[in-house]
Amino acid sequence: MPMTPPKIYPTPKQTEFSGRIVEISVEPDVHFISGLDDEEYIINVDSNGARITVSTEKALFWAKLTLDQLRVGSSNDYYEVKIKDKPAISTRGIMLDVSRCKVPTVDFLRELIDKFSLLKFNHLELYFEHTYMYENHPEVWKDASPFSKDEILHLIKYSKMKNIELSLNQNTFGHMERWLIFPRYRDLAIVKGLALSPYGLYRPPTTLDPAKNGSVELIEELLNEVTPLFESNRVNIGFDEPFELPYDRINEWGDYLLKLTNLDVLKEKEVLIWGDVLSSHPSLMEKIPPNVTVVEWGYEANSPLYENTLKLKENGINSWVAAGTSSWLSLLGRSDNAFANIRNAVEATTKNSLQGYLLTDWGDFGNLQFWPISWPSVVLSSQLSWTGITDESKFTESDLVEAAASTVFTSQKEDRKFIEGLIELGRATADLKCQFPNLVTLILHMYFPQLPVGSGLTTGLLESDLENVISHLERGKSLISASYNTNVKDEVLVSCELMQIVVEDARLRLSAGGFLKDVTESDRLSLSKSLNKIINTYNEIWDTSSRPGGKDESLSWLRHLEECYRIGDPDLSWSGPLKLID
Repeated sequence: MPMTPPKIYPTPKQTEFSGRIVEISVEPDVHFISGLDDEEYIINVDSNGARITVSTEKALFWAKLTLDQLRVGSSNDYYEVKIKDKPAISTRGIMLDVSRCKVPTVDFLRELIDKFSLLKFNHLELYFEHTYMYENHPEVWKDASPFSKDEILHLIKYSKMKNIELSLNQNTFGHMERWLIFPRYRDLAIVKGLALSPYGLYRPPTTLDPAKNGSVELIEELLNEVTPLFESNRVNIGFDEPFELPYDRINEWGDYLLKLTNLDVLKEKEVLIWGDVLSSHPSLMEKIPPNVTVVEWGYEANSPLYENTLKLKENGINSWVAAGTSSWLSLLGRSDNAFANIRNAVEATTKNSLQGYLLTDWGDFGNLQFWPISWPSVVLSSQLSWTGITDESKFTESDLVEAAASTVFTSQKEDRKFIEGLIELGRATADLKCQFPNLVTLILHMYFPQLPVGSGLTTGLLESDLENVISHLERGKSLISASYNTNVKDEVLVSCELMQIVVEDARLRLSAGGFLKDVTESDRLSLSKSLNKIINTYNEIWDTSSRPGGKDESLSWLRHLEECYRIGDPDLSWSGPLKLID
C-alpha cells in the first residue's frame, strides 16, 4: 500500500517523497554554503541520515522545524524526502494591538511567539499607545498594566531565540487619546475639547498638533526611552488616521514626518508608517524621506492594495502590505472577508516585488473578541506569505483546517472541528446586506445602544436575516463544543452567547419601533439578566491571557449596554468609556 506523504506547513516549494520511511538515530548533518538566500534551505533524508544545506542560521532554524514535521510520531523514523524551500516574501510579520484594553501576559505572548515561529513568521510588532512604563509619564499608564523594560527585553530575547524580530510600534500622531485626555498634554491636541469621530459622535481628541514643538519633544522623549531597547533596526511610528487634522493643514503631516525622521533616534532606522494618508493625499509622496517604508493597509476583500503600492513603487517609495484578521468589531470574525483580504494582500506584495507583509490584529472598542477567532487568518497568512499565491486548489479550506490543527493545536480530530467551527462562526453575518467596512454592522447597537435597528446603518435588515445568523451560530457552536481545550472553547462559546444577545436585541427592536425604548420592559430585563451572566464570564476568562489593566474599561461597553437594558433610555451622547480628565 503506497505511503501517504505528510503534510508540511507552510508548504515547501519543492518536495520529492520516495514513499519510504527510514530510521535516523543521529542529529542532522549541517552544511553551510554560499549562494543560497538568507532563509533558503535544502533537506535530504535517506537511509544515510538527514542532511541540511543552508547559508545562514536563520535558514537552519526553519529547516529544523520542517525536519520535525517529517518525523513519524515520536520515533526516530522519518519520511525519506528531498526538500528545497524558501519564502516568497522576505519579511512575514504579525502586529498585535496591546494598547486597546487587552495587554497580554508575558506567558501568553511566549505561547503566541512559539506558534508564530512554528508558522515561520519572522517579524512581530507590539502596538503601543500608552502600555509601556514610560519613566516620566505614570499617569498615562498607571491603570493599564503596562510592559516594563525588563519584560520587553525578555520578549526581545525570547523572540530572537524563535527566529523572530521583535520591533517597536509606537504611535506618534493619531490615536493619542490616551495621552490627550490628561490636562498635562491637552495643549498638544489639535482639538482641545471633545472631537467629532468618524461615527458622528463626540469623543476625546486623538491627534497631536504637528505644529507644536511640544509634540515633537514628547515623541522624541518616548522614542529615546523605548527604541534603544530593541535590537531591530525597524521602528513603526504609526502616522495613521490623524482624524482632527484639517484638510487645509494636510501638508503639516509631511513636515511633521520629516521632523521625526530627522531625530537622532530615528536617523539610522528603517521607519515604518501606515499608508492611509498618502492614499488620499498622493501629493505628500514627495515628502517621504528615503529611510521610510510605507505600510499600505486595507482590510476589506477588495481593498486596492496592488494599485496603491504600485503608485508608491512608481514614486520610488519602499512599501509593505498589511492585511487584517478581521476579528475586531466583529465578536466572531469575518472569515470570508479575512481570507480574501489576505490573498489580496499577499498577491499585491508578490506582484509588486515588495519585501514585507504584515498581518494586523486590532482591538478597537475594548477588544471584546477573543484571540482564537484570529487563528484561521494567522495560519492562512503563514501559508501564503511563505509560498505566495498559487493555484487555489493547492491550498483549500480543508488544508487550512488541517494546517491550523497540526501547527496551532495537536492535529486531533476535535482540533479540526474547532477550526471548522471558528470559520463557520466567522460566516454568521456574511450574508447581511447592511454591511459597513471594517466591522460587523449588526453589533453596533451593542456598542452604541442609542442606535436604531432596521434604519440608519442597518437599513434593510430583516428578521429572516437574523434567523440565518442564528443558524450559523448553532452550527459553529456544535463544532466548537467538541474541542478538548477548555480555555479556548469557553472563550469562543461566550462570544457566541454575546452574539445571540445582540441578535435577540435586534429582533426585538425590529418587531417594535427600531429603538431600544420601543422594546417592552420585560424583554429588556430578560436581556439584562442574560448579559449579566456573560459579563461575569468575560471577567473570569480575561485573566487567563491578559493583565487586569484595561479589563474594567473593556467590560464597561457591556455594562453600559446592560444599564440601558434596565433603564430603557440610552444616553444619546454615549461614545464609549474614555473621558476627558479635568
